[in-house]
Amino acid sequence: IKAGTFSGFTALKSIDLPENLTSLRGDAFYGTSIKKLYIPKNVTDLYWIACETLVTLEIHPDNPRYRCVGNCFIDMETKTLLQVFGKPTFPTDGSIEVFGEGVLWGNEEITELIIPEGVTHLWNNAIGDNPNLKKLHIPSTLVEIDYPIESYFDLRNLEVITVAAGNKTYYAKDNCLIKKDNGTLMIVNKYGKIPTDGSIKSIGYGTFAGFKDLKSIVIPEGVVSIESGAFSSCSSLESVSFPESLESIGSYAFGGCTSLKKIDIGDNVKHFGTEVFVGCTALEEVSLPKEVEYWTWGIFDSCKSLKRIVVPYGVKDFDIRRCTSLTEVVLPETVTHAAFNDCTSLRTVILPESMRSMYDMFFGCTSLEEIVLPSGLIRIYSEAFYNCTSLKKITIEGDITEIGAEAFGMCTELASVSL
Repeated sequence: IKAGTFSGFTALKSIDLPENLTSLRGDAFYGTSIKKLYIPKNVTDLYWIACETLVTLEIHPDNPRYRCVGNCFIDMETKTLLQVFGKPTFPTDGSIEVFGEGVLWGNEEITELIIPEGVTHLWNNAIGDNPNLKKLHIPSTLVEIDYPIESYFDLRNLEVITVAAGNKTYYAKDNCLIKKDNGTLMIVNKYGKIPTDGSIKSIGYGTFAGFKDLKSIVIPEGVVSIESGAFSSCSSLESVSFPESLESIGSYAFGGCTSLKKIDIGDNVKHFGTEVFVGCTALEEVSLPKEVEYWTWGIFDSCKSLKRIVVPYGVKDFDIRRCTSLTEVVLPETVTHAAFNDCTSLRTVILPESMRSMYDMFFGCTSLEEIVLPSGLIRIYSEAFYNCTSLKKITIEGDITEIGAEAFGMCTELASVSL
């Protein structure tokens, strides 16, 4: 039975699978109304069953690979918990060593989660988005919690975190889960309190993501890195205090923090990931380090209240898009390419001599009236100034060797080009 075979059959409430069936895709019954399902003896390639109405799973007792214990669907070959139907009741016979991908994700019936001894790994999104979870207990055997960069735990009501004695990888402090070898804060309780004893070296992937009630955060001294998505979608977050020890901020670390108005990042931060502050629509003031070593794209995209930015020395490729209140940008001599697409209020940009080429650099900058192109510039590619409807004057100081198609398309007010 292949993928989606019965998908969308909303009236389908039961099905009898033949005993000679060997292959069954887990999403074959997606969107049906099946509540009870029987898995025949010879099915051995099933990972999970996508059916929201399913509450009971029965498996042939002689199936060589799968077993259902209570409401837990287990792959006995890999000792992986594949699926749980409702509030979990885990077997304690050592049959589970791995929590599979998304096994408890979004389970609203869990208020206390005691991961049984013997479990060594929690795979991608095994836990998370559990709004009623208040207590979490980590066994002594757990050695790895794995999840994608773009994901997060979102255990927004978690109050108590404990770790069994003897765990060599994790420990709990102030109801926070911390990795021993590198001091990474993995999971935090709902109060958002970070230990201040210097033990925390990194705020982990998505640690605070989705904390809707978090209004301010003081990141303590000793923290060296803020990892990807660490504070993403904290929609009430208004202020962040960064420590002098901080050296890097990961991708989307503060993405979607729509109440954040001001940031002041110390000079020791040298590495910025992609889209660090993307979608921070209330952000008005930015103070950045004087010099950086690594800077990538989209860091301030869609920061619609940002008015001015001084770009750090060391940045080579700078782009900022859809910042509709931005009026002034100061670029360092290290920049060779920049883009300001749809920054509709932008009026002042002094381009450095290091600039070599222009792509869709000022596309849609409808308030730009005048621009001086530096002597180092040799190429203007397609649509570089497209739809700059207020542009009146261009001064070209260097020897341009190439101008692309529609480079000045829809520049309806352009009256002067000085070569």
